[in-house]
Amino acid sequence: MSPFDDLINYELCFPGAVTGSTEVECPHCGELLTVPVDDPMGQDTFQCCECGGTFDVDWGDGTVSFVPQHRVVTPLEFQPTLPPTEPTS
Repeated sequence: MSPFDDLINYELCFPGAVTGSTEVECPHCGELLTVPVDDPMGQDTFQCCECGGTFDVDWGDGTVSFVPQHRVVTPLEFQPTLPPTEPTS
């Protein structure tokens, strides 16, 4: 058994605990990001460098949470364009 076996097992159980970083897939666009891990049992917030979406990672639970990005449509976008009216006499 190699002395590194324990480190490899620890890294597999707690991503980033040994190396200080790990890879996470952006939940918004699917881009694979290398992110730092400050506390392998804590929580961190990241912003994707490709799409700009933000997401939270709970390292202890092994979960990623995010609010889906969506386009907010304002009522002004639904107003039809009407032809100009001519003055009545």
